[in-house]
Amino acid sequence: MNSLRLPCTANWYCEAKSIDDVSEALMFARDRRLPVLILGGGTNLVLAQHLDGLVVANQLSGRTISRDRVELAAGENWHEFVTEAVRQGIGGFENLALIPGNCGAAPMQNIGAYGLELSERFLSLDAVHLETGERVQFGKKDCAFGYRESVFKRRRQWCITSIHLKPSSELRADYSGVRSYLENNNLDVSSASIYQAVCDLRRSRLPDVSRQPNAGSFFKNPVVTPEEAAGLLGRYPTMPSYPDRQGTKLSAAWLIDYLNLKGEREGGFSVSGQHALVIVNDRNGTYPDLRGLVERIRQGVAEEFGVDLEIEPVVYPD
Repeated sequence: MNSLRLPCTANWYCEAKSIDDVSEALMFARDRRLPVLILGGGTNLVLAQHLDGLVVANQLSGRTISRDRVELAAGENWHEFVTEAVRQGIGGFENLALIPGNCGAAPMQNIGAYGLELSERFLSLDAVHLETGERVQFGKKDCAFGYRESVFKRRRQWCITSIHLKPSSELRADYSGVRSYLENNNLDVSSASIYQAVCDLRRSRLPDVSRQPNAGSFFKNPVVTPEEAAGLLGRYPTMPSYPDRQGTKLSAAWLIDYLNLKGEREGGFSVSGQHALVIVNDRNGTYPDLRGLVERIRQGVAEEFGVDLEIEPVVYPD
């Protein structure tokens, strides 16, 4: 139930198919003073060890898609929703196609790809507090969205039960890979063509999780000050860099690739030869294997570039 296929067990496990199920599970945990892990699709999660508590698989279902508003239960599959929206001619989400996982994790991670972040389409979400059972609605400001960040990721105190999004007719096709794909295939810019481009690009660049267990991009693209970026570009003229609200964003994949770390191995885990940001479990790897490989990558990047790579997936327990 985790895409890295890490061996892990828990003392308690249940599947929540309704909000009442969630409330009952949380009451069970409170009565026994158990820590709780809310499990979605398990695609952006590193399970570090045996879980001495209750795992609640969030399987809440239901979705309503219209041109004015989208409402999605947390257990719905994200890519299936995007596909259905595009099929109905409802735009605004096509750049986020093929991102693995369930809808409840989308705001937690503030998922983003190909020039769009979820926060730009976000209206609100509903959640239940893990300790008190209180049901609360969060607006956009309440979520404190950042780059692959939110209040839900920083403080894992909530079970997200549903999310509410705003469709848009705005088309984002300026990302270099998408633009080139459309031009090379003589496609007009549309929600459907961007969806096609994103799906084909992701399939060509990222290893198939069903064949090579992985958690997608393992590191965030680091953001440095403009002064730090200028110094690095003076030493590494071909280093990609992008303007960012907080400074200058660098490509973590380029940093790792520059160090020739593709294929680097620790036990059962290795850096994908297809994409330097992806770590794959191809030999029954364990968490100590993964931790050792991650630390070697981070140390190498820090020593060469003076840049700290931050892990993108949630590590539990941290």
